[in-house]
Amino acid sequence: GRGMRRLGLAIITLVCSFFSVAGSACVIAAFGRPKPNRPTPKTARLIFYLASSDLLWCAASFLLAVAWLVHAGLPRWSCLVLSPLIVGGRTASLMWTCVLAYDVLSSVKKRAWNLGKFRRRETTYFVFVYCVSLPGAVATLLHEIQHPGTGCKVGQETMAPWMEYAFQVVPVVMGCILNVVCCCLVWQAMTRAFPHSVRLRRRQLAFYYVVAGVVCWTPVILVECLLAAGTTGPFLDPIVTLARITMLSSGFVNAVIFGLQDRHVRAGFARAAARMGCTRTLCALVVCCTSCLGCRGFRRRAVLGLRASSAEGRR
Repeated sequence: GRGMRRLGLAIITLVCSFFSVAGSACVIAAFGRPKPNRPTPKTARLIFYLASSDLLWCAASFLLAVAWLVHAGLPRWSCLVLSPLIVGGRTASLMWTCVLAYDVLSSVKKRAWNLGKFRRRETTYFVFVYCVSLPGAVATLLHEIQHPGTGCKVGQETMAPWMEYAFQVVPVVMGCILNVVCCCLVWQAMTRAFPHSVRLRRRQLAFYYVVAGVVCWTPVILVECLLAAGTTGPFLDPIVTLARITMLSSGFVNAVIFGLQDRHVRAGFARAAARMGCTRTLCALVVCCTSCLGCRGFRRRAVLGLRASSAEGRR
């Protein structure tokens, strides 16, 4: 029973982290060839930072899952790298979602919430994200040094129990609360002074941001609280499995919710698909099935983008 449970957790980790890595890589690939003489939009840069964080920690989880399945012993230095990378990377990923939600709020309430020019805001964002995520990574590294190999065991690539509240539960709760607060403020600020299309898009963006955070991280909060309190029992296994699925799938969810909702990322995805020989119908179908906003409008823009890319290739 225990061996089958560990095998199931390893398979879940492998599959979910693979999809998250693939989704994050697609978002990053959309930035590979920007349009000439056009700088990357500010929001798209924040999405790039989010996808980079997701790619790092999900790739580390994928490597651990492969090692678990093939029963390969990992060297000590790999555990010293992978375990802090997973803990710090997933916290940074959640904080970048808060930054994107705040960026939507600052675009709505420019006078009250704007931090100045984007360079200044970007620096502030980096300081905020890494001040929250680095303590957990350092604590995990110290715990791994004191207890070698604990970070590479199946289902235990986390911190010590007494650290769970400070470095796992508190940042996740804070991230979810910040997303909800930003959503409420954006919803309140979207008055009739804004065009209907702008109101609809901003409200939908804020709503999807909150849904992504709540769905992916609420089971993690519940599990961490139960484990930190020393709770045991057979009822805990389904909750742990659900939390692992939602947490490891957050990279793919972020790629869909944050990545494919941005015009620059969608256009870059269309150009990358055209270079790989993707047909117009297939590209539009894939994005329309995964995009929550503007499916009909994007299909038209994707077709135009693919036509433009094809024309550039002929030249």
